[in-house]
Amino acid sequence: MEINLLPDSQKQKRNALSFFTYTTLGFVLVGVILAGFALTLTTIQFTINEKINGYDNQTAALTKRLKEFEKLEKDITSTNKGLHTANAIISAQLRPNTILNTIADTIGPEIVLTNIIVQPQTAATTATAAQDTLAITIDGSANTRAQVIDFKQGLEKRTGFTNIQYTIGTNASADTGQATNTPAFSFTITAVYSKQPDSAS
Repeated sequence: MEINLLPDSQKQKRNALSFFTYTTLGFVLVGVILAGFALTLTTIQFTINEKINGYDNQTAALTKRLKEFEKLEKDITSTNKGLHTANAIISAQLRPNTILNTIADTIGPEIVLTNIIVQPQTAATTATAAQDTLAITIDGSANTRAQVIDFKQGLEKRTGFTNIQYTIGTNASADTGQATNTPAFSFTITAVYSKQPDSAS
């Protein structure tokens, strides 16, 4: 048993000192806890940021690879289209020079052709039909609508040409009313050319 014989003034000073000491220790302890908590949060945040950066890098790498695959896919698709066109022409024994000669023999002297496209008929319902037919697009100019119609009717009389459609437009340069060598009308003719049985062409 401890008996405190100090005067009251000394007791008060001692109590005040003890309170101050405990208070200071309490603040220090709280400060240490807060500092540790802050350090822990900082460490967690740093770890999260590292993971996010890692995910960003992986996403960027995957995006780059995806673009490479998309480009490769486009190249393969383009190559396949080219092979399909060649295969269709060879398998169907459809020679473009025969088609071009037929067109040349059909057009009138006043008609000027600007573009001819020959390709497999992609709208065919079966693979066999796609190999046996070609889609033809002819662009050109003429002085009169009648010349275009005569050309279209001439193609209809040619063996192998079917489903012939045409559109006629007015050339912009001919609308000025000034003298010009530009034909008054432009046109587009589409047709389907089919393989003929036992054809030598």
